[in-house]
Amino acid sequence: MEKILYIDGIKMIHKFNPSLISREDLEKIVVGRDVIVDRLMKKIERCLNESITHTIIIGQRGMGKTTILLLLYYEVKEKFKEVIPVMFPEEEYSIYSLADLFLELLGKFYKETNFYEVGNVIEKIKNLDDEDSIVDYSLEFLRNFSKENGKIFLLLIDNIHIIFQQMDEKELGRLREILMKDNMFIIIGSAPSMFDEIINYDKSFYNFFEIENLKELTLEECKEMIKKVAKINGHKEISENIDNYIPKISAILHLSGGNPRIILMFYEIMSKSGVSEVEEQLKKLLDELTPYYQSRLGTLPPQERKIFDALALTDCATPTEISKNVRIGNVGPPIKNLLDKGYVKISKQKRRKIVLYEISEPLFGIWREMRMHGREKPKFLMKFLEIWFSPDNLEILLSDLKSYEEAEKEYREAIRRVNILITQKRYDGALDVLNSMLKVEIKENEMSKKEILRTFFFNLIKNLISHRQIYYADKSLEMIKVKDEMYGELFMPFSKAI
Repeated sequence: MEKILYIDGIKMIHKFNPSLISREDLEKIVVGRDVIVDRLMKKIERCLNESITHTIIIGQRGMGKTTILLLLYYEVKEKFKEVIPVMFPEEEYSIYSLADLFLELLGKFYKETNFYEVGNVIEKIKNLDDEDSIVDYSLEFLRNFSKENGKIFLLLIDNIHIIFQQMDEKELGRLREILMKDNMFIIIGSAPSMFDEIINYDKSFYNFFEIENLKELTLEECKEMIKKVAKINGHKEISENIDNYIPKISAILHLSGGNPRIILMFYEIMSKSGVSEVEEQLKKLLDELTPYYQSRLGTLPPQERKIFDALALTDCATPTEISKNVRIGNVGPPIKNLLDKGYVKISKQKRRKIVLYEISEPLFGIWREMRMHGREKPKFLMKFLEIWFSPDNLEILLSDLKSYEEAEKEYREAIRRVNILITQKRYDGALDVLNSMLKVEIKENEMSKKEILRTFFFNLIKNLISHRQIYYADKSLEMIKVKDEMYGELFMPFSKAI
């Protein structure tokens, strides 16, 4: 079955788990990765007739590595009968040896083909105590199968660095020997950045893999992705008038650092116009991103994490400024590592000879501001609004934000007064407060006031009902309905809910 969520009428693609997306939807939304998939497919085809090469795709989380591996799995299965594609889990924490690797390979192979011989082999080697015997027996079976059936195995290993870091150097050395000797395995793996086991010259896999670097999406690719998602959701206003949304798409590209996963998550904010609506969706987005950002921070060594966190809370800084802020003498090596991993970039500066660094995803800085200062009003919101809205309408929107804050303050005071009056059984007094709130003027563009008043009305009637004051609840509702008619069913969703 297709694993798709519907939220607020929007067909939500699984942003953190592409394996739950149907092939059809995956192919519909993929952008900027087709060229790499085509290039890797040609490599696989060459491996059938020439010497075998192995590849690792390098890109930050959310850049499309899993999507590429999934598309390769589907394409290879469909087009190359000589190749058996085996998809390893995205995060494999159970493989610590070659024996574990081959047991996992055989298990996936059996699931893929349901050949009873494979099942028999798995049962037999599970009873072997010696790790080397498990590897030898597995290899013998796979060699015979490959030779008799003219098949080779494509191992698609997401986050291959995890497996390599869990295996000792002796095991990795033997794995390299097997791959060099037996022309029946092709490995295409992925990792968020270059890692020690493939770049250190005294490691077994130094210079062994060909590297495919994933680049951030361009403005045109970002536009194409938004258009595709709009089509999937049937949002013709966006899909058919995509050029009208270029300013917002540019903002999305800037905030996301060109990361496809973050771009996909921004789609929910695309249609929002008022400050309060945007604020609500932004907070929701930042909450969804919290595990993602915490995980990214957690993978960094202490010095790199400290520098990255300091940069997230500033616009940009020189190495000298960074050194002073984090109290680390030589920041050159950790900054270089952060550059190589794609966490930071060199800031584009005009007419300046000094080098400035900034984080690659400005949205991370906004998330960090929220985590540091909480949800109190809004250094993080102000920073977002400055990027999200064009200068032409920012002044109007900031005015709306001020109006929102004032209305919110008035609403809190009214709720407090109503709660006291109802507790004191002064129900007529509560209706007087309601009457004063109904006199609040609402202009056409002041959507935030409407939302605040709706909340006030709901709390009032809920409180009256909980005190069994049905007469006053009905009377309140009648008063609200009169206001509703004056403003063209402005509060009707609330009235219907009651």
